[in-house]
Amino acid sequence: MQRELGRDGNVVCEGRDIATVVFPDAEVKIYMDASLSERAKRRKKEYSVGGTFLSRYQSIGVRKPLLHRIKKDLEARDLQDKTREHSPLKVPGSAFVIDTTNMSIEEEIEKVIEIIRDSKDVIARSPSADGRRSNL
Repeated sequence: MQRELGRDGNVVCEGRDIATVVFPDAEVKIYMDASLSERAKRRKKEYSVGGTFLSRYQSIGVRKPLLHRIKKDLEARDLQDKTREHSPLKVPGSAFVIDTTNMSIEEEIEKVIEIIRDSKDVIARSPSADGRRSNL
């Protein structure tokens, strides 16, 4: 279904295997990451407003998960995703890597837009493998 949605291009998708499995030939690939500690802090903040992640903890009797528990769970998920047999989590070789540890959401958005704009200029000047120009 995801491949069908992106068949004509000009889409933005996110996911742990989007650039390696679903759209391995995407013209622009961006891999965003942050330190484990920062991701745990962000997740804890998400919990403070409720949502699906919090309900997962509540389902096992944890009212407000502690930061160290969230960090441990994220670490376990990372290991599981990086070592799974089918489509393991990895940085695509052609991806732009953004470490968002010390960035605000606004800075992250600005950086992504900058990468896309710069890539669009390069792609527009370069013929594709079939001799046509890209419509990124």
